[in-house]
Amino acid sequence: MKAAFLGLIIALASATMVAQTTTATAAAPEVPASMRPFVPTNMKPYFLGLYLRAAEAADSPSPEAIQGHLAHLRAEVEAGKMLIVGPALDRGTLGGIAVMAVSTAEEAKQILDDDPMVKTGRMKSEVHPVWLPDLSAVQVIYSKAPAQ
Repeated sequence: MKAAFLGLIIALASATMVAQTTTATAAAPEVPASMRPFVPTNMKPYFLGLYLRAAEAADSPSPEAIQGHLAHLRAEVEAGKMLIVGPALDRGTLGGIAVMAVSTAEEAKQILDDDPMVKTGRMKSEVHPVWLPDLSAVQVIYSKAPAQ
């Protein structure tokens, strides 16, 4: 019985190690007991998506390109995958950010790469795992969608 139990533990540990090496997930860091009073208790793992302006896209995007970008963002927000999204206002390299509640870094990257601004090369994307206070109470409110 002990041998079977030990075998199960080893198999589960091996499966976990394989899953961790093939799929990047947002995992909560271990907080040492001495630091817990200084860390909010409602922290959760998310992915931070960065939209970076491509150097070769110096001209302004067309109104159609901007509308496609905004429609993509709205669809991801309404799907519950992007929780916070918005532009950087200084016109530097950083074009905007998105905090995403998805399972893997690969999924987050795919969402960013499906954006028309990234597809056309106007922006590049990066994804980073982050640990933030629970964002489930955040609301992004849009006006009624126009008729198609």
